[in-house]
Amino acid sequence: MSEGPSFGKGGIRGLSVPTSGKILLGFGFALLILPAISGIAIKRIDDLVETVGSVSHTRRVLGSLQGLLVLLNEAETNQRGYLLTGEDSFLEPYFAAEKEIDPELTELRSLTSDNPDQHRRLAVLLPLIQVKREIMADLVAGWRLNPAMSENTSEKLHVGKELMDTIWSRVEEMERGEQVLLAERQALSIDDARRSRLTLVATVVLAVGIVLIGSVALYGDVKARQRAELAALTSGQRLQSVLDNSPAIIYLKDLEGRYILVNRRFEEVFGYDRSEVTGHSDYDLWPLENAAAFTADDQHLIQGGASLEFEESLQVKNSLHTYISVKFLLRAPDQTPYALCGISTDITERKRAERELEALSYSVSHDLRAPLRAIHGFSRVLLEEKAENLDAEGRRLLGVILINTRNMAALIDDLRVPFSSSPFPEMEGPQDEHRGGRDSAGRR
Repeated sequence: MSEGPSFGKGGIRGLSVPTSGKILLGFGFALLILPAISGIAIKRIDDLVETVGSVSHTRRVLGSLQGLLVLLNEAETNQRGYLLTGEDSFLEPYFAAEKEIDPELTELRSLTSDNPDQHRRLAVLLPLIQVKREIMADLVAGWRLNPAMSENTSEKLHVGKELMDTIWSRVEEMERGEQVLLAERQALSIDDARRSRLTLVATVVLAVGIVLIGSVALYGDVKARQRAELAALTSGQRLQSVLDNSPAIIYLKDLEGRYILVNRRFEEVFGYDRSEVTGHSDYDLWPLENAAAFTADDQHLIQGGASLEFEESLQVKNSLHTYISVKFLLRAPDQTPYALCGISTDITERKRAERELEALSYSVSHDLRAPLRAIHGFSRVLLEEKAENLDAEGRRLLGVILINTRNMAALIDDLRVPFSSSPFPEMEGPQDEHRGGRDSAGRR
């Protein structure tokens, strides 16, 4: 402890700042600097969240455009099927698709309301879609009254096809605009993430610097406090109370491998009283194979010095339990290790749940793949071997089937089944030569 100031001919000498003053200065400096840095970090994170939201919004617009095309294509396909066969079975999917078009258009208007360019393109697209729907409705209604192909019917079919081509062109223009936006927003998201990381790193470095400066200034007082706290911990009662209320298995060993203390959970799981464990090694408590493995882990920790985290299995009450264990050294103030601590958490139920989830994922994806693979295979065989017997519309419809089975395969892949890296090898590779250059929904 430093001496107080003394007075003499030279005035005041030996004046020192008390410890409490050093602490107040350190915390005052931290309170001035850290909030500013933290504010910057929060702003960076807010920017990142906003950018990620923009990316998600753009993906929703693209999904809505694709959904609109699918509905129009579904309605047109079933309308043509009804006109060609006269079978009422085509009407139900036609009317179902027609019913869903309006909600899809409403969502698309909402999603593009903040984008003047897309809003303008949508304003051009909507009348085309309306006319296309009216033509399809007229054809269906007329055929139901007079099921015969007339010159007027053929003309309307031709006009409807030209309108559909125009609609596809307009939608593709909107998709290109969204793809440009998506690329820009993704790049901005990456930049925001990088700046957020840099700001957080700067915050951590500054905080660590403040702590280090404070530690140097208060080294003597902290060292004395550490000795007092270590003495209190080794006295045992308060530490034991904390450990006994933990749901994890916790134990301390000396560097010779003898148990110093265990908590109540240790006693409950393994059926030992702490008095039977204290002073004994693993070889006194466990089968030879388990004891050798535990001792090897302890020696690896003592020699390496770094904390260990690993899974281990142990027979407990006639059943095998899995634990996630953490082991680390306890060190004196001079960093000399004097004991090791282990904390083991039972994850047996979690492991069982993971296995059940993996089995369910495999079962679901397998059940989806089998019929989808058959549809894709037979459609491809039909295109490759019977293409000359099909008209253009038949080949187009088969092309739609092939593309949609690929899209469904991609959705199944998103289940991320860990044991199946390529569930549809036959669906990967170049596009079918009979598609005639059609795009992702089967249109030329």
